[in-house]
Amino acid sequence: MKILTKMKEKIDKHGWKAVLGLFAFYLVRDLSIYVLVPYLLVK
Repeated sequence: MKILTKMKEKIDKHGWKAVLGLFAFYLVRDLSIYVLVPYLLVK
C-alpha cells in the first residue's frame, strides 16, 4: 500500500496535473499495446 500512499501524495501536491499525467501515460501505453502492436503484426 506504499505505492497508493505515494500516488496520493503526488496528487495532493500537484493536483489535476498529476491526474492528467497518469491519464496520458495509460492512454499512450494502452494505445501502443492494443492498437499499434497488432497493426504491426498483421502488416
